[in-house]
Amino acid sequence: MHNAIMIPHAGIIHASGWIIIKKIQVAITQEVSTIRNSLIFANNGLGAVVFIFIVMFSLLFMQDSDFVWKTFPLLGFIKR
Repeated sequence: MHNAIMIPHAGIIHASGWIIIKKIQVAITQEVSTIRNSLIFANNGLGAVVFIFIVMFSLLFMQDSDFVWKTFPLLGFIKR
């Protein structure tokens, strides 16, 4: 079982499937970076909140769902 990787809630994904997931993660990271840079130049509070939502949903699809659901409620306190 050396060429398979265990992923929570997804069972076993072989190395080729893992490479596809990594490519998707890189694409999401680049997209988030571009959006973040645009929002920083927009320089408003709403931009920061939108960026945090984007990051949280990206993490949700990047196997960190436990982290996301524990920190997601904190978004309600950011604008206060």
